[in-house]
Amino acid sequence: MESAIAKLSDKEFDSLIHNLVMANKRDDKELKEKLKPIGVEFET
Repeated sequence: MESAIAKLSDKEFDSLIHNLVMANKRDDKELKEKLKPIGVEFET
């Protein structure tokens, strides 16, 4: 998953993060912890 994310264009990555944030039903801390293992640092 990490290598697939690294290959995304900026627009594709922004879209991915946007969709994850919009679908997130829990708090931002949990989303941050889910993204960390795949190499994505998420800050709100």
